[in-house]
Amino acid sequence: MKTLNLKLICLSSLILFASCSLFPEGGEVKEKIKAAIQYNDAPYYTIKVNYKYGSGAIKAPASGEASKKVTDTFTIDFAPHDEYEFIEWKISDLVTKTQFQNGEYLRIEALNQETTDCTFVRAPASGIQLCLTAVVAARPTISNSYPKSGESGANKNAPIKLMFDQEMSADSFYYTKDEIDELKYEYNLLDSDFLPKGAASNFYGYEKDGQTFFRIISVINQNTKISLLNNYDAPRFLTDKNSGEPDLYIVVIPMKTGKYLEQGTQVYATAKKEITSTQGVAMKRDDPWLFYVGSGTE
Repeated sequence: MKTLNLKLICLSSLILFASCSLFPEGGEVKEKIKAAIQYNDAPYYTIKVNYKYGSGAIKAPASGEASKKVTDTFTIDFAPHDEYEFIEWKISDLVTKTQFQNGEYLRIEALNQETTDCTFVRAPASGIQLCLTAVVAARPTISNSYPKSGESGANKNAPIKLMFDQEMSADSFYYTKDEIDELKYEYNLLDSDFLPKGAASNFYGYEKDGQTFFRIISVINQNTKISLLNNYDAPRFLTDKNSGEPDLYIVVIPMKTGKYLEQGTQVYATAKKEITSTQGVAMKRDDPWLFYVGSGTE
């Protein structure tokens, strides 16, 4: 009891001294003391941190939840597995699934970063369980390719087909403006070097030193290491025979009319990770395979 009384006397003296005209910063100190007392008396709230099971791991807070007071700032950190790409953080009520705006109860510094800081700005009403969720999307993968990997008798004019496990984006077939500028700088390319010739946009490839290169795929002669893409036309989606609409699951790189690969050619093809799904999610890595050209034609 004596200890409590002593604390009260000291606190009262400090407040009195802070308000004294001889101490010009007394008002500021008084407010700091008041804020410290309010913070000390404020309750703790539990903030959950959630994610799709199997998509990764919460690294911070380590327990998957944080016990915080209003004004506290803490770090949130999510590590996605290889098969998933982190999209953003979402703030919601764990019970009703109601989604909240960033800054309404919690303010996340960078919504689209796996590791960022979060500040508890306002206490929720009774019954609301604040929850931070790491939103992810599964990365696209190639479920099948044609000609098949290891095939020893592919037709000389066979198109290349890539079958994906989700819908893909045609926009990713084409170089971005920044990529075009970088290619021009790195390889000293001109506008006339990009494919299709004469186009103002949607460039899917370019020519350099007599060879042809595409954004989303590489096709080379395994023995000579020379590109074979001069024999192929622009990437596109396979047209569905029933609906007449493009099948967004199947990307085709057709052989140009009248073009053929030589029998016995070892073809090393690589689907590049730059191709993305309609959600804007890329493959984790390039996907290469090898096949051999036979004597037949289509």
